Amino acid sequence: MKRFIAIILTAVMLVSFAACGKDDGNNSSQQNSGYNGIYFEGDSAKKNGTTLGTPQVKLNPEEVYTKITYTPEMFYGSYRLKGGDEAEDKFGAESKYFTCNLGDGEMELTVLPRSIKAGKNNLGHKISYIEGYNWMNVGFMTRDKNGKTYITSVFCAYSIEGNKLILNPIDDFNVSDKTNKITYSFSDLTWEYTFKFSGRNLTLSNENGSVTLNGALDSYGEYDYFQCSQYLTPGSASPNGIDAFFFRYDEEDRKNTPKLTVEMADRTMSYASVGTLEENGLFTFTLVLEESVQTYQYVYFYCQMDGIVLTDGKKNYYFNSEYFDRMKTNAKKYLTEDLTGALDSLSEAQLEELIETQTNLMDDLAKAFNDAGIKVTVDENSGELAMDTSVLFGGDSAVLTAQGKAFLNKFVSVYTSIVFSEKYENFVSKTMVEGHTAPVTGATYESSLPLSKERADNVKNYCISAETGVDISKLASSLEAVGYSNSKPIKDADGNVDMAASRRVSFRFIINIDAVK
Repeated sequence: MKRFIAIILTAVMLVSFAACGKDDGNNSSQQNSGYNGIYFEGDSAKKNGTTLGTPQVKLNPEEVYTKITYTPEMFYGSYRLKGGDEAEDKFGAESKYFTCNLGDGEMELTVLPRSIKAGKNNLGHKISYIEGYNWMNVGFMTRDKNGKTYITSVFCAYSIEGNKLILNPIDDFNVSDKTNKITYSFSDLTWEYTFKFSGRNLTLSNENGSVTLNGALDSYGEYDYFQCSQYLTPGSASPNGIDAFFFRYDEEDRKNTPKLTVEMADRTMSYASVGTLEENGLFTFTLVLEESVQTYQYVYFYCQMDGIVLTDGKKNYYFNSEYFDRMKTNAKKYLTEDLTGALDSLSEAQLEELIETQTNLMDDLAKAFNDAGIKVTVDENSGELAMDTSVLFGGDSAVLTAQGKAFLNKFVSVYTSIVFSEKYENFVSKTMVEGHTAPVTGATYESSLPLSKERADNVKNYCISAETGVDISKLASSLEAVGYSNSKPIKDADGNVDMAASRRVSFRFIINIDAVK
């Protein structure tokens, strides 16, 4: 529980970034961090009178389960028979068995599993370090020559094809005590099951019958606490701008349909709300925001220690990223590709220090640009300090205008005063000047690359020239230019390309990892 509380406290800090520097029409800089956390705790909803609203779009979970395209992440979690030891004994006694050769030799296994586990945290095994596969621990009942039944587990790589779960079991797995190197081999077996989700239940079937497993049970086969503290998986779409889910049911909640408190926090205030995760698979929650009250509904796949997956039947939303993984993902935005592997050498405390310093630096830059009246978009999602090219250049030109030079004079003065201040000494190793064009019709990556590169080069060269009137001695040795053509467009909340915002030149500082060692 101590670790869970620590995650929530840190998450509250991270969520707070979203409110800093919002453009209200008067500010000249804008910060966009994208952190919006949903917190479910205790029964405070009952105390403050918050009630669950009616969603504008109501879902039919059975229809959603029938129509969606399934992905491996939807099987993350721990599914097992209800009823504990008694149910397993009955399952072992009444099931059909088949004989197979795995590992040390021949064994008899039930034709259907009594449990499955998938997802890195649920597995808790070094097999999850092997990339390129989705891994599952499949539990069976086995029996000896005397008919006595036991529980055994088989690690399998799994894939999904339509409504079929396809398993390829591991025949051999070893980890070297000296080198920690993993060696493994697959058997020549393939097991297939037809599957069907229904709320928290997962039914697996083959020609010999079917078994229904439940995804909300503890190790004794009884209902467990529902809890989640996971972030949006990198690359996943976000439902309503939400970036993280944190919730835990207490003893009283889990007896009935749970009603939970939701908090959406930023720098100035938090918003309470309620939510339910129903047995039929519906997740409904109401967000009580400052300006509105909105109720949303999704079908959920509860992944236990690996988070939660939501779907509206058309789009899936994955919350399977851990706090430590999220910090790494954020730090990578401020590193060149060749340096990202160095993050693995950092302790969690060092990584937290790195992220905190980086966040403070972005905050200080946003405030300084705003105070100086310099229009720069400070975006923690990308790590960019973005300038509108219309301020710097004319039309499709790469030649800096007088207005553009005046803008860069002020920009460089503010940037160097913050980045090379005593507060951030040695934290920034270099600064990238990145040129971007918009993906206009008919323009290819190759045709747009020269303009993006030339604009980045010209901005760089001017910033390290004497014309700025600024001491650029430290900046000159650390400035690099690169063109990205139209490969990194800016999109609006609906996923459409913002053509004007995509035409930009950005500064992006690169962190010196050694500064926290």
